[in-house]
Amino acid sequence: YESIKKSRDLNQALYSTLHRHDKEWISKVNNQYRKRSWLIRDDEFYKKKDQEYLAKINDSLIKIKKIKQEERITFPKLSKLTRHNFLYDKDKYPLSYALIINNTENHFKFKLRMISNFVISAGKNLVMVKSHFVKMFSIRSNNDLKKVMVELKKVYGLEIRFV
Repeated sequence: YESIKKSRDLNQALYSTLHRHDKEWISKVNNQYRKRSWLIRDDEFYKKKDQEYLAKINDSLIKIKKIKQEERITFPKLSKLTRHNFLYDKDKYPLSYALIINNTENHFKFKLRMISNFVISAGKNLVMVKSHFVKMFSIRSNNDLKKVMVELKKVYGLEIRFV
């Protein structure tokens, strides 16, 4: 655009005449100076970037699970921590996308992780008053409590006994 813009500014009448009578030549000259706003990239580029993002996502997951334990792992949060909002493109970055999808938490998974952290810190043979436990983790029904107990045993190998 730069050369055409300059010529148009320098001599508007000449530019208009060329544009009217020789558009092909103007576009040919213009293409020489055109800046590419996008790049054509091959599959190898995206595979390499996908591996880089995998490492960043793993670091972010460790950070959330170890340091910021009270934060729920969500897709936007991981994208923000890795500073890459384009990870939503599952075709270009399939491994990164799969890792994020497999590690995002709904409310139940988040609650389960909080409970497991509590049980691990308190000791594996935890004995607790049922009403305190239910209140502490905002468990609404006996059905939810049963689900939590089953998942704790299945996923983490932890068991809580109630008094």
